[in-house]
Amino acid sequence: MNIALFIIVVIAVGGASAVFEGAEAFARRDYAAAAKAWRTLLRESSWAIEPIYDVVAIAFEKAGEDELAEKLDATLGARGSKNGVDLSFVRSARRAEKRGDKAHARELAQRIVDAWSVADETVPAVAEMRALLARQR
Repeated sequence: MNIALFIIVVIAVGGASAVFEGAEAFARRDYAAAAKAWRTLLRESSWAIEPIYDVVAIAFEKAGEDELAEKLDATLGARGSKNGVDLSFVRSARRAEKRGDKAHARELAQRIVDAWSVADETVPAVAEMRALLARQR
């Protein structure tokens, strides 16, 4: 969805305050406040979050709300995928390693390495996921 159209729709149907409050807090690096504002959007359909879900998931993670980040990534992740994966896979691999789910962390990390190691540019997440794989052996 075009971001301008997204803003118009959000304003027209309500929810603008939560979107903008969260965005302002995120810009201030106040991730707890951003997560608090955006948490309410999870009650609605995913259309309100979809254009900004990466940022929302990052805010949830940085606010210590890994379960909400995981729920969001599982719902909206890989829709805008690059060779079958997107940044939601990177975040999910980190969270899996953090909670001790080595098998899932390895699976996700390997998918990222396989998909993005052939990119025309160096992708920093590939090195990070290779390191994760090395730690999990």
